[in-house]
Amino acid sequence: MMKKMRLGLLLLAGCLMAGNAEARKNIVKVKQPGTLAQLVGEENKYRITDLTLRGAINNDDIRFLRDMCGQDAGLGDTPGKVRSVDLRDVTFVPGGKPFLTGQDDFHPYVTSAYTIPNCMFYQCPVEQLVLPARVDTVGQWALARTGLRSLQLPEGTFIYNNILSADSLLTDLTLPVLFWTDSSVSRLLEGLTSLRKLTFRDVDYISGGTFQDMPALEELTFSGLVGHIDGYCVSRMPRLRTIRFGGTVVSTGGSQFVADCPELENVFIDGNVFCLGYGEAVNCPKFKGYVVTGRVVESANGDVVPVTPPSSYGKAADWAVALGEAENWMLRIKDQRKFLSSLIGYRLPAVEQVARAVGDMPLCTRLEMLRNVRKDFPELSKLDILKLSARYVRGGQRDTLFSYAPPSDSLLRRTREYFNLDSIAGTGDDISRIKNILYWLHNNVRHDGSSSWPDCRFNAVDLYEVCKRENRALNCRFMAIMLSEMLLAEGIPARYLTCQSRDYETDSDCHVINVAWSKSLGKWIWVDPTFAAYVADENGLLLHPGEVRERLRAGLPLVLNEDANWNNEKRQTVEDYLESYMAKNLYVISANTVNQAEPEGKSSHPQGRSVSLVPEKFEYGGDILTSDDEYFWQPPVVPAAR
Repeated sequence: MMKKMRLGLLLLAGCLMAGNAEARKNIVKVKQPGTLAQLVGEENKYRITDLTLRGAINNDDIRFLRDMCGQDAGLGDTPGKVRSVDLRDVTFVPGGKPFLTGQDDFHPYVTSAYTIPNCMFYQCPVEQLVLPARVDTVGQWALARTGLRSLQLPEGTFIYNNILSADSLLTDLTLPVLFWTDSSVSRLLEGLTSLRKLTFRDVDYISGGTFQDMPALEELTFSGLVGHIDGYCVSRMPRLRTIRFGGTVVSTGGSQFVADCPELENVFIDGNVFCLGYGEAVNCPKFKGYVVTGRVVESANGDVVPVTPPSSYGKAADWAVALGEAENWMLRIKDQRKFLSSLIGYRLPAVEQVARAVGDMPLCTRLEMLRNVRKDFPELSKLDILKLSARYVRGGQRDTLFSYAPPSDSLLRRTREYFNLDSIAGTGDDISRIKNILYWLHNNVRHDGSSSWPDCRFNAVDLYEVCKRENRALNCRFMAIMLSEMLLAEGIPARYLTCQSRDYETDSDCHVINVAWSKSLGKWIWVDPTFAAYVADENGLLLHPGEVRERLRAGLPLVLNEDANWNNEKRQTVEDYLESYMAKNLYVISANTVNQAEPEGKSSHPQGRSVSLVPEKFEYGGDILTSDDEYFWQPPVVPAAR
């Protein structure tokens, strides 16, 4: 009896070892932040496999915890064996040094009591994790590159789109409520190659192409509200068997929802649906159809998903939840210009129809406010939005903002020799050399905007080899990273540019292009490897994106090269490529301060920061913001000749 009492006291006071030299389970109550190392002891920290923490912990405690979990402060491996961590009774307090060294840009330290800090378990091979009972935010990269098998993120938790990056062992994931302004879902799911079961609670919006090439996914469930899901959303899922909508669906796109899923049998609709645009599954040989146990108010394909007649709507109580959720969703998005005209304007009648049919007249009155939304905010074209942007303001800054690796750099030398770039570029002037490299890359690496991020270092050689080895394509970002590196290797200063829309928080579609410095012209020029595109004025002078942007705003002529195309399949035009697509994506233009091989991802050299050129007073979350276009487009400091 006395031994059991002593054992209980040890559990609460500090750490309990399960056996002498073979300790496995441990419960630690941290009464004073910063004392975890003392409570566990150096002699025990690499013996423990299963750890429960209680109390308030700080940065020093997290550094020691990471050590126990197999990673030190420099992102190096340790002998730590902890694979199961229970933080149910943990809160966070500031104090101590950042728990990662040399990673200040990632802010690896405690910021609030209920926020899982950025990078807390980054690269730790933890397999089981119980999050604190109260969590309001999971920080960036907090759970990325771990060994987690199953994870349920609590409702009401804000998450970033990189928190699970490359968690390739995760099989079961339940996501919290995802509101309209949260990060893109497709980015959140990248690299989750073992995921078998994916569950969403409430979700405001999911864009087309979100669920593609997930090799292990078998079940996709939306258990709560779905505000809107675009069409062309699910494709190339070799093991997907079921999709289930368990709650209210306000709106979907159309007409294709799912394609190329050979094992898919059913799409279940168990809740009330206001507007459904989906039709038959495409190239899904086992598909038996939609199984509808709920009610459907509008269906764009009535033969596939029949409409429920108003006489079968039932009573107001049967619609109370659905009507309330639909109203709240429309109120949430009413100030988001992107979907004002389409979603609220087109979906409101179906909600009103149900409200009137079941006698919810107070709701009908409240919906009058939303009826005028479309008239108050007429839909603008993408070019109109760009023309209405605020101006740039020059502040006369003259310091050097960007650097460019010289062609003598070892990685650039490797790239030049591997591709025989001197031969590809040719012996002509700098414009012809730039174009030759642009065309070679465009013709030898296919573009796929929905492809997953490649599992390799982000340099031109490794990216090219993974494409050939896996018979895969790259998205525009990695094509632009490759082009910048190949140009730098030839002694041509270059940057890759992330071009985004005004609605960057809700519009996950951006485009990444390049600029190359022409010594003969004394200026930057636009080069886009995705479309083999470059742009000139009416006199044939090649332009950079800033000049293209201002000519679009002013309505001045632009000329696109005749052979601009997508994957040598679809020709591009000024109207489609510049006045529509790029007019949207020239609102925010961002570049890396350090232009080199491996500008992102794993690398042995220091990484740069993001500099974003934005209209005056535009709010954006980049590292460095400027509205000085002259400063942003400053000429390069020319690298030394090789």
